Amino acid sequence: MKKKILQNLLLAIAIAMSGIGATQTASAQTTINMSTVSGAGTGYTYGPDPNASGINVVTLTTPGGSYEISGTTTTKTIAVQSGITANITLNSVSINVSGTSNACAFNMSDATVSLTLAGTNTLKSGWLRAGIYVPDNGADLTIGGSGILNATGHTSSAGIGGGYHVSCGAVTINGGTVTATGGTDAAGIGGGYNGTAGSLEINGGSVNRTGGDSSLESIALNSASAPVYLSTLTVGTPAFANDTITAGTISDGTFVNTIYPNVPDASSGEYGIHDVVTDAAGKVYFWLPVETLSGTNTRSITLTADNGLTYGNVGVPGLAGNNSAILKLPVTNSGGSATVTYTGSAIDLSAISSLFTLDANAGTPTYSIETGGTGTGSLSGTTLTVTNVGTFTIGLTTAETTSYQAGALVTATLTVVIAPTISGSVTSLPPASIADGPYSINVAAALGITGAPAPTVTVTGLPDGLTLSGGVITSAAHPRRPARIRLPLRYPMPAGLLPQP
Repeated sequence: MKKKILQNLLLAIAIAMSGIGATQTASAQTTINMSTVSGAGTGYTYGPDPNASGINVVTLTTPGGSYEISGTTTTKTIAVQSGITANITLNSVSINVSGTSNACAFNMSDATVSLTLAGTNTLKSGWLRAGIYVPDNGADLTIGGSGILNATGHTSSAGIGGGYHVSCGAVTINGGTVTATGGTDAAGIGGGYNGTAGSLEINGGSVNRTGGDSSLESIALNSASAPVYLSTLTVGTPAFANDTITAGTISDGTFVNTIYPNVPDASSGEYGIHDVVTDAAGKVYFWLPVETLSGTNTRSITLTADNGLTYGNVGVPGLAGNNSAILKLPVTNSGGSATVTYTGSAIDLSAISSLFTLDANAGTPTYSIETGGTGTGSLSGTTLTVTNVGTFTIGLTTAETTSYQAGALVTATLTVVIAPTISGSVTSLPPASIADGPYSINVAAALGITGAPAPTVTVTGLPDGLTLSGGVITSAAHPRRPARIRLPLRYPMPAGLLPQP
């Protein structure tokens, strides 16, 4: 009995040890170089494709296995064994079997695959085969990472999804730069000819899909099950092509998005845009929900490229259907202050150099009178007409140009004053050569004040019999005492002008 118990115990230990060994094998990453692989290895088999002449298939076989695949080939393909789950990193892989009928670059029939992208990866299949074959027999593909994937299906087959007469399974994209190109009569991501679309969830990345039959494209939802729509964004003018987006924001009434490297939180509605790459035309392809809360159906997007510059647009459409916008470089304008003396003429704001500092790349400026000043007046173009002197809060925006954004509102303080008061005394009125009798005298001239426009004159101590009109004193007889003349340099003002204290 003791011997039997010992045997059972040893058997249990052996079974436990074999389980530990299997777990370790499943968790260890298997590396495969498609350029050099020529036979089976740990976690994969190798052999001829019975459906494609001259093609050998590397079949991944470890349930829960982790693989990194690299290399370039035109005679070998990848398959994932039916019924298993695999974690696969594509690291600068190029598989182009487009010249071989029935050759499928990446076949994951009835498998669950988590695909991480690193570097630039190209998968091109042959006639009647999808670039990545994700049929509706239980196949489930999730794509993430910061690399690039170009998946191309051949005639009647999707870039990612079903082949000829085959519907698409489940596809989720959380990141990366994905371009899926279907053949004639097929979707970019979705069904092949005579198939159906399947499911597609897009939570991040740049996803560009094109195919020969739009009716076979899978309807895109996000992780909150809300429909998402394509926003094609051109980064820069001229476009900033084939480079990485390192930071950015998406902001509208629905959500505020900041860059983060992982799968977005479904409850926040955020969209993962970190480390996507612009294509040769300088475009990225985001899939965003309809903007409904701000009231304008537009959102603000900024993206920082790896040249260190931040491109943006505050009016990106957020409507159902395909949207597009150009992201441009910003301009920086700033406001200052200035004091001018009112001369009775309108003031040209563009001629006051200290009022604003404009970015050298800014478009045409537009001036405005903002609230907060003590003066009153009206503005036409760059011309300020003053009704009452005081302070004015002047606003300025600049127009969008071919390469640069519109400048946001900045303000400056303009102080409009009247000239100070100058007093003087006319001690000899009239000149000695004038005998008793009528006379007139120009007060400003008598005080030695010249120039235009003529000042406004006020007089204190004006003797009896003298009158003041238009700065000229007149009398019908010689005055008996001199007058004290108070001469403020107040230039002709519009009616209702408030005097300066």
